[in-house]
Amino acid sequence: MATNTNDLSDELKECLNLLKEIMSRNEAEPFLQPVDWEALNLPDYPLIIKNPMDLGTIKSNIECKKYDDAYDFAEDVRLVWKNAKTYNTPGSPIYNTAESLSGLFERKFPTIRKKFSARSKYGQQQINESSQEDRMKFAKLIKQITSDQLGQVVEIIDKKSPQALNDSEGEEDLEIEVYFINNDTLQELIGFCEKCIKKANKTKKTKK
Repeated sequence: MATNTNDLSDELKECLNLLKEIMSRNEAEPFLQPVDWEALNLPDYPLIIKNPMDLGTIKSNIECKKYDDAYDFAEDVRLVWKNAKTYNTPGSPIYNTAESLSGLFERKFPTIRKKFSARSKYGQQQINESSQEDRMKFAKLIKQITSDQLGQVVEIIDKKSPQALNDSEGEEDLEIEVYFINNDTLQELIGFCEKCIKKANKTKKTKK
């Protein structure tokens, strides 16, 4: 029986459309249903993966209105990729596919958050809180961190200042508009980057 999604919020309808786009890709096939660890003879799977998740379950959750907003949706989608990368060896086909689909999701999802946050409390009132000096400092620091750390930066911005993420249609790269990051979030990001850089420098010194 077809599920009526007409009474979903516009925000969750956009999430459902994005999910369907990802699910329609051939490489997404291993993630469409729960991992049948018994059939696949993976007895350690439930021992390693404590919170299994798959795209089909997420689709059902949206249709059954189990998510309050796009953040709840995104948390479960990210859990799918996280589980795949936790259980599978880096460089393996499943690991690489999870990483690729995760990248696709992270490029597309901010468009939804930006669209539905632009009219919210995040809008204009917080934009001018950060200083030019701090914005320049962050722009310099972000060039010194790794791609994985950059992903964490994007996640922080997505949660706290989504209006600062610009995913222009037809563009592969996600653009961070520093001016639109509110001051509290910017200070957190600066601290995060400085910590990452300090740790990297310490590791380099240890290896010498």
